[in-house]
Amino acid sequence: GVAPGLNRVVHAIVHRHWKIYGLDPSRGGAVFGVFDGMAGLAEQPVDMMPLTPADSGKWFNDGGSYLGSRREFNFDRQVMAQRVAENLREAGIQILYIIGGDGSLATAEKFYRMVPGTSIIGLPKTMDNDIPWVGQSFGFSTSVDKAAEIICAMHTEACATRRVGVMELFGADSGFVAANAAMASGRAA
Repeated sequence: GVAPGLNRVVHAIVHRHWKIYGLDPSRGGAVFGVFDGMAGLAEQPVDMMPLTPADSGKWFNDGGSYLGSRREFNFDRQVMAQRVAENLREAGIQILYIIGGDGSLATAEKFYRMVPGTSIIGLPKTMDNDIPWVGQSFGFSTSVDKAAEIICAMHTEACATRRVGVMELFGADSGFVAANAAMASGRAA
């Protein structure tokens, strides 16, 4: 699914490989972006484009994802994992960054053993911030900030009209967004 910050994460990866690791296209190095995420990576042929910091920098401040994102609900993870592994081997991809949630990362867990020469790096895409050993997932601070703004506005309205305001926030199983937004607003009880 689309989440704020996807373009920034892609740009950070592209920038790191070009500027910090000194990517050299003359020696066969390149960074590619795959359209439509894991679903796109399983298609034949894989729809991808080479990326430079200038390319990814153009959409750095845009929400959503320039490369697209597509959820696949009706698929067999094992079949998808086999397709992705085959495509990775065929393309000679040495490093794969997966920016995704439960579906993408669970599929990656199935195919990473099938491509032993490829480093698979999972970047959790969840605003819930409910993943062990991850200090803060991207999107969490944005969701807390936006929720705190709404809590402050609701508090003003509730005080002016002598009403009670109730706000429901997402949080899967954890409630970290709700708890942090309540603390950040200073107005929720």
